Amino acid sequence: MPSARPQRRTLFIVYVSLIVLLAITAVAGRISVGSNIHDLLAFGISAAKTALIVAIFMEVHYDKGVVRVFAGAGIVWLFLLFLFTFTDYLTRAWRF
Repeated sequence: MPSARPQRRTLFIVYVSLIVLLAITAVAGRISVGSNIHDLLAFGISAAKTALIVAIFMEVHYDKGVVRVFAGAGIVWLFLLFLFTFTDYLTRAWRF
């Protein structure tokens, strides 16, 4: 039983959404806001683009079972890598 594939309409909507998010990223890069707010905004936009690409273009949304388990494991692993990296960065005694 083959898995369902995304329709052309869905692919077009996701493509347009990615282009809009790209434009928002470019505009947000030129706006002068606080450094922390800018980083959070950039990370949020990047996470939205990544979720669209993984769910639709990599067809994780249409698969079941093992594919979703491994995709979830990859997300957890990436979270742990970021967590340990930022923990190391924040706990060092930096001299400026």
